[in-house]
Amino acid sequence: RLSCALLCIRILGLCKCHRLKCRVFQVSVLLQVRLVFCTQKSARLRRLILELESLMVTVRRQRLCAAGDSFIGGKGTYVQHGYIYSSLAGRFTIERQKDKKIVQVQRSMDKNVPTPGNIVTAKITAVTHRFCKCSIIAIEDCELWEPFRGIIRKEDVHETEKDKVEMHKSFRMGDIVLARVMSIGDALFYYLTTAENMLGVVVALSASEVPMVPVSWTTMQCPVSSVRESRKIAKLAPIS
Repeated sequence: RLSCALLCIRILGLCKCHRLKCRVFQVSVLLQVRLVFCTQKSARLRRLILELESLMVTVRRQRLCAAGDSFIGGKGTYVQHGYIYSSLAGRFTIERQKDKKIVQVQRSMDKNVPTPGNIVTAKITAVTHRFCKCSIIAIEDCELWEPFRGIIRKEDVHETEKDKVEMHKSFRMGDIVLARVMSIGDALFYYLTTAENMLGVVVALSASEVPMVPVSWTTMQCPVSSVRESRKIAKLAPIS
């Protein structure tokens, strides 16, 4: 028991010195110490594990460990191709329940998480004929340190005439939009909607990287080239 405790102390010292830069090494260390703890109940080892867990910081989409009978994914994780991944940036923990270990990732500031009904600011990152992907950069008036990923589907762009919506005439890559959170889809995306008058594009750049101005509720114009482009524009103020 003493040799195991000394080994854990040395591992902990190494982790602190190097700030656990290798994410795979982080998980490996904690799982090995957990294994020791399961066979040798020790208050000292318990304290060491708690210290190790306080250092375990993960990033989004980071592979944590293999999924199986022993380890299952919990809050803040998802399973893909037989491995458990982190769906957000936060602190990595392992909770033991009977014969299983639940791998979880907890965000340090849970209050800054999109919830259904929130108005969010997002940047369009990809557009297809069925949906567009975006990065959520602010929730209400709170700017985020790290963005969340969102999706605006074709049927969620306009409140009426949904079958006539053309995604490339509604959004372009780089557009800044206001949207409302509809639901939490899965571990990867939040479903957003712009099917309200006040929601839609608020900032868009022309091909010459010049901010365009709205000339109608569906059209924006480059002040330099006078080229017009279609958008689903947020009705924030009267158009002059």
